[in-house]
Amino acid sequence: FDFLYAKRLGAEAIATSQSNWLGAPGEGWPSWAFSNHDAPRCVSRWLEGADPVVRAKLTTALLFCLRGNPILYQGEELGLPQAEIAFENLQDPEAIANWPRTLGRDGARTPMPWASADTYCGFSDAKPWLPLGQGHADLAVDLQEADP
Repeated sequence: FDFLYAKRLGAEAIATSQSNWLGAPGEGWPSWAFSNHDAPRCVSRWLEGADPVVRAKLTTALLFCLRGNPILYQGEELGLPQAEIAFENLQDPEAIANWPRTLGRDGARTPMPWASADTYCGFSDAKPWLPLGQGHADLAVDLQEADP
């Protein structure tokens, strides 16, 4: 979980984390995740003014270069940013109880955009429990598969 709640990603943080897993005999094998259903999406946390598409590609490449098992959270391969969820659409009890002090976890739990032009981006024919994230249709699977 070294990276899940990190507000910044830099060489020092990566080096420190990796130095804990040098591969000594008998040492366990680490698993790495930059985002999950309980943490804000890394592309939003670590954007730092960079192009979000470039940043998403770089963070994914880095994740797959770390020694250990990479765990890619749904939508991370598309570069989905953290969605802003209006209070009336929140489902996360933590977010509701702590509004507006925290944004909660729902922004990382939005529907996967499969087909940009379909109802609810192909996630469902019925209204999903959370709205699609702003701009997520532009990052839908079908559009990215069609982009060489």
